Amino acid sequence: MPDGSTPDETTRRIGQNVRMFRRYRGLPIGTLVDLIGRSKGWLSQVENGKTRLRPVGCITRR
Repeated sequence: MPDGSTPDETTRRIGQNVRMFRRYRGLPIGTLVDLIGRSKGWLSQVENGKTRLRPVGCITRR
């Protein structure tokens, strides 16, 4: 990663930011998952840094 962070650090940081944004906007987890079309479990894993986010339409190399 360009900033020297490991993927795990980056994933945790992104999850923390997602949670802070959601709380700042006053969105309960159920409301946000309805807006983005995902499950509560998935969003919980993102916020806890256990699931990486990928941009929509992202092409990944295998």
